[in-house]
Amino acid sequence: MTPRARGSSDRSGPSDGADERSRARLLEEYSAWRAGQEPQADVEDEADILRVMLELKSDELASPDPREWTEAVTGTLLTKVIPRRVLQRRQDAMGMIPALATFFEFLQDSGQWSEASMPPEETGRVLTSLEFAVLEALDDPSRRSFSTNVLGYGVEHGLDPTDEEALAGYFEWYTALPHAERILLSDTGRLEEPEVPYDPETMRGMPNGPAFGGQGIDGPSDED
Repeated sequence: MTPRARGSSDRSGPSDGADERSRARLLEEYSAWRAGQEPQADVEDEADILRVMLELKSDELASPDPREWTEAVTGTLLTKVIPRRVLQRRQDAMGMIPALATFFEFLQDSGQWSEASMPPEETGRVLTSLEFAVLEALDDPSRRSFSTNVLGYGVEHGLDPTDEEALAGYFEWYTALPHAERILLSDTGRLEEPEVPYDPETMRGMPNGPAFGGQGIDGPSDED
């Protein structure tokens, strides 16, 4: 799972530090449990996926307890919050439900499944019912933000959004597109035949270059 798109506001409060430490401790426990359950699993990647989910569950849904999972919170997180806030490739989206299913198993196995959560026997049904909805949400541009539409296209075409020089080059490419192509990309996250195809290997620029109009490497905001 790639980083959260910038441009949306992040909530903060006095309990954030404690919540973050609690999530970190729980994910450390999960990683140790997972490594013992399946030594060949990519535990670090799974923990990264879960870390983003738990942060958004707390920040966007006012549900800070990582041990509490209702059916409503689970569905909203996977099909509404994550498509709007996270840059995802299709394989990222397909990996969310297996990662969450394993995390639920860990919580139940370790006796940490909250009594306020859905019944443990319901988790399999709920997650299975969300498999198609997750992919449907990923393909629906109306559920994404301006940033996730624009940056998501780059990620699908090889952009590393953590590489500032690559990100600067991507927005230089974006701002140089014809107006109609910029609108199409920002509205849909798709561009079938751009006038100048994006090439992450050659299109690299410097942060805060002239093509940015002073916006920096965050590029256009969701309000543009």
